Amino acid sequence: MTFDINVIKREFVAGGTAGAIGIFVGFPMDLVKTQLQTFPDRFPSAWSCLKHQYQEGGFLGLFRGCIPPILSQGNHALLPLLIAIVLA
Repeated sequence: MTFDINVIKREFVAGGTAGAIGIFVGFPMDLVKTQLQTFPDRFPSAWSCLKHQYQEGGFLGLFRGCIPPILSQGNHALLPLLIAIVLA
């Protein structure tokens, strides 16, 4: 069994990047969902929660707390790759 390190690097970077973009795009809605579940009486709708988050923290406030999930995405990209390499 031979391993091409360049292929492994490319697949790892591609998977991690795709996962990070997915997290970054969906994070504001996940933040709103979490706020609505945690404080059900504070906001009458998801739109009002999103407006409140934007008014409180600006555009960057919608992404508050997204760095740890993005950084951990590398592990999620690497594990399926390693399993596929071992089973191949």
